[in-house]
Amino acid sequence: MEPREHAFQLLQALITQRPIQYILNEAWFDNRNFWVDESVLIPRPETEELLDWIKRRYASSKNPAFILDIGTGSGILPISLKRQFPESTVQALDISTPALKVARKNADRFDTQIDLIEMNFTDPAQRSKLPKYDLIVSNPPYIGVYDPSVEVSVRNYEPHLALFAGSDGLDAYREIIAQAGEWLVTDGWLVLEIGHQQGDAVHELLTQNNFTQIEIRQDLAGRDRIALAKN
Repeated sequence: MEPREHAFQLLQALITQRPIQYILNEAWFDNRNFWVDESVLIPRPETEELLDWIKRRYASSKNPAFILDIGTGSGILPISLKRQFPESTVQALDISTPALKVARKNADRFDTQIDLIEMNFTDPAQRSKLPKYDLIVSNPPYIGVYDPSVEVSVRNYEPHLALFAGSDGLDAYREIIAQAGEWLVTDGWLVLEIGHQQGDAVHELLTQNNFTQIEIRQDLAGRDRIALAKN
C-alpha cells in the first residue's frame, strides 16, 4: 500500500470511528500480532487477564489434556493456550464461518495446531459429538441489546453476533453454564470472561448449576471481569 493511500485510510478511520485494527488488519494479543477483520472482535486486554489466570492455574500442576474454547472468533485464546500447553489437545468452536476463516489464518500464521469446528455449542445434536474436557474457556457475547453505553466504534463495526446476548446480556452464560458441566471432567474448570456488572448474576448461574469453588475476579481497573468455577 502506498504511504499516501495508507494515510488516507487512517484519516478515514478517525472520521468514521472505524477501529484502526480493522484498517490495518492486525491486533496484538499475548505478544503476538493477530490478523483481524470485521467478522471478529478486536482482542481486549481483559482477555489477556483471563489467559494469565489459566497460565498461573496450571503452572505447577498437570497441564490440561483437553481444552475447549467456545466462540473463538479470531482464535486468540486457543492459539495462545496451545502455545502455552503444547501437549494439550485444543479445540475451538464458532458458529460463524467467516470468523473461523480468520482463526485458521491466525493458526497458520503462528504454525499452531488447533482443531477449529463450526458448531453451535447450544445445539444438543452438535454438542453430542464433543469429548470431555479438562478446561472450557469462553469470551461469549455479554452486552445487552439495548445497552446505551456501547461505543459507536463497537456498535457500528464489530460483529453483533459476538457482542450482544439478549436484553440483559446473559443469554450466552445461561446456555454455556447449563451445558458445560456435562462436558467437563470431574474437577475440570470453566473460565469465562464477563461484563463488569455481571459478577453476581454469573455467580448465581454457576451456583444453580452445581459448580464449586466459584470465584469472580477483577481486572486491573478493579471491575468484575473473570468468572471461574470447578465442576
